[in-house]
Amino acid sequence: PVAQSYFVDDSTFMQKTISGMQQVITGICKFCFATGMEINFGKSFYTTINVEQEIPIKMWKWVPAPHESSWMYGTSILTPMTKKENKEYWKYLGHLTNNEGCSKEALKKLLVKVDEQVEHLMGKRMSKNGAIEVINTLIHSVVTYALQFASFSKNAIRQIDASIMRLVKSKLKIARSTDDSIVKGSVLGAGLGIQTAWDKINIAKLKILSAGLNSKHSFYFRAML
Repeated sequence: PVAQSYFVDDSTFMQKTISGMQQVITGICKFCFATGMEINFGKSFYTTINVEQEIPIKMWKWVPAPHESSWMYGTSILTPMTKKENKEYWKYLGHLTNNEGCSKEALKKLLVKVDEQVEHLMGKRMSKNGAIEVINTLIHSVVTYALQFASFSKNAIRQIDASIMRLVKSKLKIARSTDDSIVKGSVLGAGLGIQTAWDKINIAKLKILSAGLNSKHSFYFRAML
């Protein structure tokens, strides 16, 4: 099983028991004390799934001694760690979710963000090619990053695609009554070849899956042994 994951300065640890997690947290705190590294307590939290007995997890917080310029002088204080409940949302790598696997809140916030971008761009002057480039770089990239690790149906993404399509038709001088399939269709079939958010997201997911399956040290490989 995956016991930890890292991305730049973001670290996530998994354990089967609360006591095991407490040992991991204590070890991390001791490492920070020895090296001078600091933990962002404001962004640190823990969450549990199917635990019979809840035991609060605590962190050792280093408090520098007053009037001392070096971090080496100070004292450690045992501080309760913030706990996220099962239905409480938390963010990981830009993606909002909770222990129940629900990402509806993330989709709502993303739709608001896309609508705001669309309204802003509707008033901007740009060429047709410029409009397509803006949609790909400013809108589709944001949507793909936020949803490439999420599980949503095509119907759930439809609202985002509808908002983007409104911008596409406006900037490309296409009548609103024009069937969306003409805009989304392949250029080989007389379409405009503009990919939908659904297409972009699934292409990103396929690339991630392919990279994992083809890696010599992939957790997919280890899981299949």
